[in-house]
Order: sequence, then structure tokens, then C-alpha cells
Amino acid sequence: MLFRSELGYVTTAEAMQPRLERALADHSGVVFVARRNDECIGFCHVHLATESILSDPAAEIGSLVVASGHRGEGTGASLVEYALNWARDRGAVRARVRTNVVRDGAMRFYERNGWQAAKRQQVYVFDLQLVEPNRPNTA
Repeated sequence: MLFRSELGYVTTAEAMQPRLERALADHSGVVFVARRNDECIGFCHVHLATESILSDPAAEIGSLVVASGHRGEGTGASLVEYALNWARDRGAVRARVRTNVVRDGAMRFYERNGWQAAKRQQVYVFDLQLVEPNRPNTA
């Protein structure tokens, strides 16, 4: 399965199904799929990003995965082109993508295709299923 075998994503088709349904249910995103001989060789999920009131409408590529045996064939660039056209048609004036700094190939891909690095940031995660957030004492 493409999702589990590429880039270290750990998931299953069963876990992906409800995520895909949620992502598409509100119509703020779309998934483009590249197929060859009835095989999924790549996909790109793009969605309209919730922006600050201080910025223009934007889109974000949430995932771009191309099977390792099909990289360098233009599949990723085509998927991104579809994603950017979709976003532009919905009023986005900017698009962004995030990639892990250890993914040199991904960074080269985006830079080769006209993307510019905007900033480096630290991402913090809070697991809402495990820990209750600290709440201010209102008593």
C-alpha cells in the first residue's frame, strides 16, 4: 500500500478511509490521484487553509506522495499543478506546503518547481486523548 510504504507513514487502508471521508466532506479540500495500470502511484491532498484575519486566503498541500519507483517522471509536479489550479479557482492567492527538514529530496523538488522557503519553525504537538490541558483556575 502506497500510504504505508512511502516516506515512513504508518497507517492502514482502514484508518485512512474515515480520514479521507472527513477531509472531503466539508468540500474545503480535494485529493488528486495519479494512477498507472490500475495502480495508485501518487496522490496530493490540498485544502483551503484557515488563515489569520491578517493574511490573504491560502491553500495548503497536506500530503504529496509519489511511489519511489515513479519519482522523477513528472507525477509529483503534475499533481501539484492540479492542486494549485484547484486552489486558484477557489480564491486562494498563496499556497504553502510543509516538509520535514530531513527530507532533502522533497525540499529540492519544491525549490525546483518554483516554491520558496518562507520560514523555519518548531511544531509542538499536544495529545488531546492522553492529557488534560492545564486550565486557569477560575475559582
